[in-house]
Amino acid sequence: MFSVRDKVVVVTGGGTGIGLATVKRMLAAEATVAFCTRSDSSALAGELGATFVRADVSDEEQVRVLMSQVRDRLGPIDVLVNNAGAWDFDCPIETGDTEAFRHNHDVNVMGTVYCIKHGAAVMRDGGVIVNISSLAAHISLPSYGPYNASKAGLSGLTRTAAIELGERGIRVIDIAPGTVATENLVNETDSEAEVAAFNNLTPLRRVCEMDEVAAAVHFLASDDCRYISGSSLLLDGGMLAGMSVGLCEMLVSGSE
Repeated sequence: MFSVRDKVVVVTGGGTGIGLATVKRMLAAEATVAFCTRSDSSALAGELGATFVRADVSDEEQVRVLMSQVRDRLGPIDVLVNNAGAWDFDCPIETGDTEAFRHNHDVNVMGTVYCIKHGAAVMRDGGVIVNISSLAAHISLPSYGPYNASKAGLSGLTRTAAIELGERGIRVIDIAPGTVATENLVNETDSEAEVAAFNNLTPLRRVCEMDEVAAAVHFLASDDCRYISGSSLLLDGGMLAGMSVGLCEMLVSGSE
């Protein structure tokens, strides 16, 4: 069940974080995996037993070459995981740098457009495209404007691509995790407040783990899920279901 054995899988931004966790998960499941990063990750690819192609997803020509090289080396693509992303958080609309909006749009939206366009061109009918979105596409936070807007746009793109590619049996889904315990989150000292907030807000009282996102990708990429398309899978620990018991107790005790 949930087999991806011998499928050709492409993961963008596969050198760290969620992307790397996904690469490792797919390799462990006996898929044939290629990934890209903006910097040279050929040594990492050699260690893992994966194929590496250097590419910046915000550059359409580099994406076209990426997909073409994967097809020439490994054959038609079965699964495309659009994981590469940008994030600018400290950017209030009134006072922030508007260039941050352009940067996030160029990578998170246009980068995914390029990957779907050129990836679908070398993908087998019946393939799968999984876009890594964010809970920010469904609930916004102040000063996260560039990221919120780009991820909301990504969700709209997912639905459009699912409709347009459905004639070929290609499924398109996005995964929307909340805060994920990536290397960046763990190593940043100013991330403690974000982690504490999610620990209080989510009914499961913790942030998401990278392996949990990779497991969701694995699940959706398998043929067992061949009727799931055009939707967003929330990995939010129940946050959008409502306030956690702990937070409710805090509010009640604070009002007494």
